[in-house]
Amino acid sequence: LALMIEGSILDWGAIYLRENFIIDAAYAAFGFGAYQGGMALSRFTGDYLRVRTGAVKLVFFSALLTAVGTFIALLSPSLVGAMIAFALAGVGIGNVAPVLFAGGGRLEPDAPGRGIAAVTTLGYSGFLAGPPLIGFAAELSTLQIGLGLTVIAALIIAVFSRLVQAADTY
Repeated sequence: LALMIEGSILDWGAIYLRENFIIDAAYAAFGFGAYQGGMALSRFTGDYLRVRTGAVKLVFFSALLTAVGTFIALLSPSLVGAMIAFALAGVGIGNVAPVLFAGGGRLEPDAPGRGIAAVTTLGYSGFLAGPPLIGFAAELSTLQIGLGLTVIAALIIAVFSRLVQAADTY
């Protein structure tokens, strides 16, 4: 779900901004940049935050920040507000996948590669399947509703965040 969210916002976020605020694609690309910038900031600070808070809390609060940021971006009447909210969503989602990949490597201490491979395969399946799913949902309704599925996905991650307990054993 984390990589489904990443891929979906990366592929559809700027399109949403362009259509919703009726702006040129060049300006809508700033939304993509804001999201990516938030993810980069998150990944640069992720290990520090994980050590200070633990993997479970980091995933929980990151998923909540992703849900809130995306929700605000999708409802914001302001272009600048939407871009700031997408940046916050990027900060939120940026740490989820790395923590889950690390946790996958700890599932089988004698064969960490198998766990990492399994988590990575599932993750990138979501990264590839998410954008078409959002597009299909948008075709049936609106892009705003389609991207709303990422809010639901982030809330699911938050609800099940305690399952990353294995990543806390560093």
